[in-house]
Amino acid sequence: MGKPFKSSKVQAFKVLGRLILSGFELLNPLNLELTFAQANIYQGQTLSVRRQAAATINGRA
Repeated sequence: MGKPFKSSKVQAFKVLGRLILSGFELLNPLNLELTFAQANIYQGQTLSVRRQAAATINGRA
């Protein structure tokens, strides 16, 4: 039973690595720029997802 200590270190490293990577992705400026670049497309327009989905299903899109 000498290996549980080593595996717990590896598990902690994996958890820390995932937290750091997810934090980096959230703060990535490229993601923010893409979001703001797409936001202006629908400015001043009302977008109805249900109508669009119904039109697509009925073949009117």
